[in-house]
Amino acid sequence: MFKKLMTFRIQHKIINIALLICSILLLLYTGYRSYSLSFTHDESYSFNNYYNLSFTEILTYNFYPIIANNHILNSICMKWLGEQFGNSEFILRLHSFLAHIVYLIFTYFILKEFKSKFILVFGFIILNCNPYLLDFFSLARGYALSIALMIVSLYAFILYLKYNKYGALVLSLLIALLGILANFSLMSYTAALIIVYELVFIIQKEKIRSIFKKNIPIAITIMVMFLIYEGPIKVLISYNQLNFGGEKGLWEETVISSICSYLYSPPFSEFLVWILKILIILVSVSSLIILVIQFKHKSQNYFSYISIILILILLSNVFQHIYLNGSYFSNRFALFLVPLFFFSFINIICFLISKNKWLHSGGYVVSLFILSCSIYISLTEMNFNHFSNWTYDANIKDMLADLSKEKKGNQKIKLGVTWLFEPSLNFYRETQSLYWLDYVNRDGLNGEYDYYYVDPSELESFNIENKILLKVYPDSEARLYKRIN
Repeated sequence: MFKKLMTFRIQHKIINIALLICSILLLLYTGYRSYSLSFTHDESYSFNNYYNLSFTEILTYNFYPIIANNHILNSICMKWLGEQFGNSEFILRLHSFLAHIVYLIFTYFILKEFKSKFILVFGFIILNCNPYLLDFFSLARGYALSIALMIVSLYAFILYLKYNKYGALVLSLLIALLGILANFSLMSYTAALIIVYELVFIIQKEKIRSIFKKNIPIAITIMVMFLIYEGPIKVLISYNQLNFGGEKGLWEETVISSICSYLYSPPFSEFLVWILKILIILVSVSSLIILVIQFKHKSQNYFSYISIILILILLSNVFQHIYLNGSYFSNRFALFLVPLFFFSFINIICFLISKNKWLHSGGYVVSLFILSCSIYISLTEMNFNHFSNWTYDANIKDMLADLSKEKKGNQKIKLGVTWLFEPSLNFYRETQSLYWLDYVNRDGLNGEYDYYYVDPSELESFNIENKILLKVYPDSEARLYKRIN
C-alpha cells in the first residue's frame, strides 16, 4: 500500500513538473510575441482613439465615431498601464499576458478536480496548445481577458457545486460580469450560467428560503447585465455595430469559421478540416446522449454542467438570429466557445474511459488521436512573425526602420498607404516620436506622396508609374515604393 502511494505521488509530481514546464514555454511564447510583434490595426485603433479618453468616456462609449473596437476592460487596462509604465508594446499588452497566466492556472485547477492523471495531461494540452487562442494572449484586445475571466468564473462555479458555498456563487457571477466588460459576447455565457444555477437549485432540492437567498446575487447580476445592455451595448446597436458575425447559419459561421481559425493559416489541410468536422458532429451528438444518461443515473460531473452552458449559449445564439436579427458567432468572436467545447469533449472521454473495456479503449484511442492533431497544429503554426487575423501588419516596424534610413536630414516624409496600415503607422509615429513622418491618412494610394506602402490586395490597381520598388516584405507581402521625380 505504501509503495503504491509513493508511486502515485512520484507520478503526480512528474506530471505537475511537466505541465509547469509546458506552461513556462507557452508563456515565453506569448510574452516574446507581446514584446516583439508589431502593434496591429485593432490594437492601434484602440490606442489612437481611446487612450486619451477618461475612464467614464470609455465605459459609456461617450466618443465618436462609435464602433465596436472599444473593448471596455481592454481600453481601461491599456490606458492605466500606459500611464503608469509607458507606451511600449509589451506594457500595453501586459494585461493579456497576465490573462494567459490566469488561464493556465485555472484550466489546470478545473482539470485537477476530476482526479485523473490522463484527463489532466490530455485536457491541459488541448485547452492550451492552440496557436489561434495564443495569439490573443499576446494582443491588446478584450478576448484574452474575457476568456480568462470565464475560466475563473467556471472554476468558482465548480467550487459551488463541490462545497455549496454562497461565496463561490457570488464570485462566479461577479467575475462573469467583468468578463462581459472585456467582451460583450460573454453576455450569453453569463445568462447560460444563471440558467444552470437555477437547474442546480432544482436538482439539489434546495429549500425555498435557500433558493431565495441564492437568487439575490443572481437578481443583482441580471440587473447589472440590463444596465450594460441599456448602456454601451444599446449605443452599439443604435449605430449598427454589433453585426460583426455571420448570417449563413450556425454550422457555416460558428463551426466552420472556428475550424479555420483553429487551423490558423491557409492553405488548410483537408484531412484536418474533415477530422475537426467529424469531431464536432460526434461531440455534439454524444454530448446530448451522455448528458441524458448522466442525469438519468445522477452521475453528472462538473464537465456535464459546462456542456449544458455551451448548449444554452448556442441555442441562444440561434434564437437571437431568428427573432432579433443577431449575428452568429464566428472567427475570433466565437473564440470563447472553444474552451467550452473542449470541456464538453473531455466530458465524453471521461464517460467512455469509465465504462467497459471496448468503450474504455475507444476513449483512449480517440483522445490520443486528437492530442496528436493538436500537437501537430501547434508545432506547425506557432510563429514569431505575425498574428493570424492581422498578417498584413507583420512588417510595420521593419518598414518604418527602412523608411527612416531613406530620410535625409530634417526631411519630412509623406507616406501613402493602403488604409489598413493607417492605425499602426500612426501608433508608432506617436509612441516613438517619429515626427519626421507626416500623419498618415486613410485616403488611399492616390495622391502625391514621397513613398507608398502597398498591401498585395491593391497591387493590381496601384499605378507604378514614376515609382521604384524598394522592398517586398516576406510575412505581409506588402511592398514599399519610392516616388521619383
